[in-house]
Amino acid sequence: MGKEEKKLLVAVVVLAIVLIVGGLLKKNLISQQEQDELALKLFTFSDFSKIELSNINGIQSLQKKDESASNEVTYRDHEFTIDHRWYIDGEPKLYVKPAMMDTLFQSMEELQIVQTIKNGENRVDEYGLQNPIFTLMVENQKEHKFLAFGGLTSDQTGRYVWDQALKKVYIVSLNVDFLENRTRDEWVEKSILRLQPRTIKNITFVSADTNIELSQNDNHWFVQKNGILSADDNSVQNWFRDINTIEAQSVLINVDIKSTPLKKIIFKEYAFDQTDLVLSLYFQDSEWIVQRSDDSLTYVLHEKEKDDFFMMPDKLVLLPRINNDQDVSYVSIETPTMNYVLENGLEWSAKKPFEDAVSTERLQSIFELVGQIEPVEIIPATKNAKGIKFDIQEGEKTMQFVLDIKNHVMMVQGQNPYAVRVETPQQFETLLLEHLQNIRKRDLYPFTINDIDMIDIVKEKKSIHMKKNENGDWNATGLDDSSLQYEIVSTLEELKIDAWTDRKNFERVGDIEIVLGSKKGMAYTWHLGKSKDGKQMLLNIPKFTVGLVDQAKLEELINKL
Repeated sequence: MGKEEKKLLVAVVVLAIVLIVGGLLKKNLISQQEQDELALKLFTFSDFSKIELSNINGIQSLQKKDESASNEVTYRDHEFTIDHRWYIDGEPKLYVKPAMMDTLFQSMEELQIVQTIKNGENRVDEYGLQNPIFTLMVENQKEHKFLAFGGLTSDQTGRYVWDQALKKVYIVSLNVDFLENRTRDEWVEKSILRLQPRTIKNITFVSADTNIELSQNDNHWFVQKNGILSADDNSVQNWFRDINTIEAQSVLINVDIKSTPLKKIIFKEYAFDQTDLVLSLYFQDSEWIVQRSDDSLTYVLHEKEKDDFFMMPDKLVLLPRINNDQDVSYVSIETPTMNYVLENGLEWSAKKPFEDAVSTERLQSIFELVGQIEPVEIIPATKNAKGIKFDIQEGEKTMQFVLDIKNHVMMVQGQNPYAVRVETPQQFETLLLEHLQNIRKRDLYPFTINDIDMIDIVKEKKSIHMKKNENGDWNATGLDDSSLQYEIVSTLEELKIDAWTDRKNFERVGDIEIVLGSKKGMAYTWHLGKSKDGKQMLLNIPKFTVGLVDQAKLEELINKL
């Protein structure tokens, strides 16, 4: 081996040694860093199997279920399930809210040792550790730790802790201070029901004067009372959602309420596997109490929760609703003074009490107004229904009902007629009549102004002709100033019929004619009539109807020509 080769070999060996030593130093550095971080933690192990808290409210012992044991499950929000792995020791087993345990574990993980007090074991009285504020014991199968939490530091940012196993006193952060006043009842899972709507066949509501069944068939819900009524599926699903999220105010154990006067049995649930679940509601000392058959607990409800919880199926019945106003082809609304018959062809138009275009905005407002009617309870149907009569055709569905506004009753007609006591929006009748009285379209053209592709104006034997080209731009002849064509179009769009009047009052004035036409084949010709109180009459041909428009705005248009 030559001299140069020996030098190269030595260099390689030296580099290898440097890399190895450097790696070991880095490894030791990382290991030391991990040890330092671990030294800051009060809890050096996890996977607890038991946690015992002792504070001013007593001893609270939390046990984790055996991994091989089946877990209690609470259903929330229809599909989402919560597995209960922790319970409060005792009989019966009260399950702990999983979210409560998650908060506890996170707080314990983030709890850090701020300082170790030298010779602190000889000064426990000074730190309030002889009579601690609260204690915490945690253990798993291999390890055990008991901690006593004493007073706060002088700057109120830390708390003294006694570690019994290590005989050391620490100052720690305040992450678990919420345990100081934690009560046993706060740990308890207070969800009342665990309903899975897809598994339920029917629910029966029973009380002294009520027996109603809510049933499911082919993913659709029905209310069975005085026949089979369709239920509002969305309302039923929302009711299940509300029930599954309700929590009791408190849970009582081994309470004898059999002697308590029975106010109402809420429901008996029959699942598809034929198992049943009976829940009874009692009224005692102004408290609403629910007892269910699958445990020995009694749930005391929050006052604010009970109305949602005890909503009867009457309120779930499906009242006539417009699912898609674009699919509606026919509407008849008969009031005590007028009958409105509206049809949807190319555009909405009326057959009664006039023959003209209809305001789709007003019609939509009527649909929305009717959609706000809410059911209260099902009542016996009557043969001779009195009130405002509605007849609506939506697709293949026909909705016929009578609304008795005075008595707050809706009577739905058809193959299975029924009646429902309802709540109507404030000023329902006033708003409905206002929409009907103004349902006639107020534009000078029955369709939108964008549908117009031809405008002819004759004034004092002068003719102005405007027509859209293929690009949608206006071309005009007979105008000295071509820019006026856009002002003419915008003024015609803004000019509205303020009111309608009898044709016999019309008397033509001047020789001005305004003709509006479109490719849809309809042309409207307007003649000017006499004016009064700032309103000018316009006679429409071929409809031969007379409308009143703003005189000043019309004259502004004429003077521009």
